Amino acid sequence: MNSANVCKEILEKGNSSPIYPQLSLDKSAFLFDSLEIGKTKYLELRRTLLSEDVKLPGYNSVAKHRAQINLLDEVRIIHREFPCGVGISYTRLLTHTVERIVFNLSPDNLVYPLKVRVSDGLDGSGCHRVYQQTISNPDLSTKTFILFGFKVNAITNTNDHILWKPHHPNSPFCTRPVALLALPENEESVKFLMDSLINNETSTIEESGLCLHNGNAEVMIMRSHSDTKMAKILSGANCQMCTATFQQIHDISIVQNGFPINRTIRDARDVFDVVDEEEFYLCQQIKDSI
Repeated sequence: MNSANVCKEILEKGNSSPIYPQLSLDKSAFLFDSLEIGKTKYLELRRTLLSEDVKLPGYNSVAKHRAQINLLDEVRIIHREFPCGVGISYTRLLTHTVERIVFNLSPDNLVYPLKVRVSDGLDGSGCHRVYQQTISNPDLSTKTFILFGFKVNAITNTNDHILWKPHHPNSPFCTRPVALLALPENEESVKFLMDSLINNETSTIEESGLCLHNGNAEVMIMRSHSDTKMAKILSGANCQMCTATFQQIHDISIVQNGFPINRTIRDARDVFDVVDEEEFYLCQQIKDSI
């Protein structure tokens, strides 16, 4: 797409002067990143657009602004007696994400406070002990990871008119990671993650909302992203299509020879058909492989 058309399209969605349109620092930074250009190309683009009566801020101003909205510097190391992962403020990341989305919306429909629907949850990478048994050097052993992230499902105005929702809601690109921990999938790890990093922030977000550049946003969070095994604190490098026992799936001599696929889809479904009526969680059947 022609760069001048890109700028004019962005201008139509934001503030502009009819005499001498000027892109804001926020929009210029967005343009800079979208086109994936460097300083030389940006300066050339700036000169070209000047003939189109579109003025871009100076490169140094844009570079400074981009540094301010870059969240990489805010990623911190998470400690649990030892460094065990990385994370970022849930509030800061959600605010940044919503502002990036709102930036591209027509200002005519932006009646504050906005309403933001979010879903979040965690996922585990599974137990890798079966592979670690073949590695003599412990420094080279694989790790078990736990990821916590969120996804913005929709943004609406005060009368619940939908202003934005993802085109591909199930795409991994819609998920924003908040924390990644190299910890075993067990109750202690999940409790540490939720109590020390997540619960307090989500409570504050739901009570106070988000403070955006041009107004506030109310937030409703649904904890719907749930790894079934993580929710029940179950883990194992297993296959739900075979009837191997928990002990067998961690026996390297058996694993090396492979497992027969001897459980039908109906059998596998029956394993998870027992529902806990109080907790509404799928339950583990006695003697099942997990």
